[in-house]
Amino acid sequence: MTDPAQSLAGALAAHDRAADHFWSFTEDRSVRLRPSQVAPIFFSTLGHLVAGKDAPAGRRAGIAVLGRMYRRFGLYPYHGTVIAAAMADTVRRFAGGCWEPELAGIWGRGCRRVLRLAERAAGVVGDGPHVTAGVVEACEAAADGVAVLTVRPTRRLRYAPGQAMPVCTPRLPGAWRWYSPANAPRRDGRVEFHARAVAAGEVSRVLVERVAPGELLWLGPAFDVEPDAKGDLLGVALDRYRPGQAVYVCGPPRLIESARSLLPAAGVTPDRLHLAATFADAPGAALWASGQRPSPAGDPFPTMTAASSDVRSPRSAT
Repeated sequence: MTDPAQSLAGALAAHDRAADHFWSFTEDRSVRLRPSQVAPIFFSTLGHLVAGKDAPAGRRAGIAVLGRMYRRFGLYPYHGTVIAAAMADTVRRFAGGCWEPELAGIWGRGCRRVLRLAERAAGVVGDGPHVTAGVVEACEAAADGVAVLTVRPTRRLRYAPGQAMPVCTPRLPGAWRWYSPANAPRRDGRVEFHARAVAAGEVSRVLVERVAPGELLWLGPAFDVEPDAKGDLLGVALDRYRPGQAVYVCGPPRLIESARSLLPAAGVTPDRLHLAATFADAPGAALWASGQRPSPAGDPFPTMTAASSDVRSPRSAT
């Protein structure tokens, strides 16, 4: 049994103790995740991304948060070895009977891969607060399966109309979802989120059915991003993407940069991702111009494409 998700479940069952061990491991080796109160969020977010059980939108939200923390902590690529070792050792210690020796390599490689994505995201998301704790002050049922959550952040959130921010409940540590504030910024700093319980949505059902006043939520930085990623070309491609397909992306530089960080985070492997700045530079440009779609010989999967001649880039969290 070499499923990293099952071994992570054991560690998350003892989340606080596991996060303390993770933080102590990195601290002893001079990788300082300060303040230490944020280390549990870093630990669970990194673990969730390595386990790889989230939908693409959830992975993008997690990468956005991890990228901002990567920047705020002042991390560099050479820190990845210690962080990966800390994660593998922590999961091994708390996974119980779900641990197998082969998982050490899986966790190590997975952490280094996700940290490379976080490094790229750090260059896109810029400076600013990483995660803000918010206290749920009210949970009101607006309709069947819909709740309005009023949250009082511990510090004022910066956001503009139309932006969305990653939201996570400590009941499901590491599982981030995009939510847009339903109100303009207020003097008192309170924020409203409208959550609809989705049948297959683990996080949405917890927010609607279980979260109560007095509980904490973790709030990530706000971005110009469609919460369900259906408002841009990359989102359309990801909605139709299936594992193993090749993805060709052509367009302006900002689109290419978004694809470079967004698509690998959504599970597109490097050997199946083909980026070009313009149609003229794209692989098989003549075929594109004729309306055909180049596909590797013998490839049983159809090719996914996302292309744009618009000078504007799609809105993306990473």
